[in-house]
Amino acid sequence: MPEGEVQGAVKWVGEMLLHKYKTYVPVYRYGDALWARLSAQVYLERSDFEWIGDVLREVCDSISRKEYR
Repeated sequence: MPEGEVQGAVKWVGEMLLHKYKTYVPVYRYGDALWARLSAQVYLERSDFEWIGDVLREVCDSISRKEYR
């Protein structure tokens, strides 16, 4: 992803997660990659992490297709 598009892509990911998936995951750039920070709480189950993994995969696929533009 071109350097000039990173900020917009990070913002797009946040909006996509919030509006389409009704969740919040902090996403940021570190080095040459986008990273998501997950926190484990005692009330979460394995299925919650499997679900967010699937969601993040879909979002990454969308980024690959440059849908953030």
